Amino acid sequence: MPKNKVNNNIKLKSGGGVINDATDGLSVDTGTTANKLVRLDGNAKLPAVDGSNLTGIAQIIPSLIIRVSADTARTTTSLSPEKLKEIRYNEISGTITVSFTHSRVSGNGKSKAQIYKNGVAFGTERESVSLTTYTENLSFSQGDLIQIYAWTTYGSSGTIGEVSNFRLLYDKTPPQITNTVVIN
Repeated sequence: MPKNKVNNNIKLKSGGGVINDATDGLSVDTGTTANKLVRLDGNAKLPAVDGSNLTGIAQIIPSLIIRVSADTARTTTSLSPEKLKEIRYNEISGTITVSFTHSRVSGNGKSKAQIYKNGVAFGTERESVSLTTYTENLSFSQGDLIQIYAWTTYGSSGTIGEVSNFRLLYDKTPPQITNTVVIN
């Protein structure tokens, strides 16, 4: 199409970042304010803008990488659930591996422990008489409190339950796009 020929089939929405000017033709309205198209700067970088509505940029996935740990042993003789460990999760929402070691260190009763989220039972209730490490993949959101509660079945008989090695294991990755295709 010749440079000065007008194409009457072009339809534009107002406020869409594209300007149809009778003299200059089509141009793009760029900037970092509302209804403008963002353009790379002279160094091929995005300008500073609020990216709070962007999704799918990074994701949290369970892994073997220990990101946070509270390894000190804590004990209880309580007959009702007692919070022994707590970590505030401040990453983006996702599924992580929660791991902890649990045991009955003395007495004739059993020790029980469970993962809680924000003070509410969330994981599987565990019962132990010997040293055991438990792991679960569970979903959390930014700001959630991840806790381990423990209790015993016979508090008056000297049963002591213990929780240690409380760990959050996860990785933060960009979304994966698989382009590789097996041909043969």
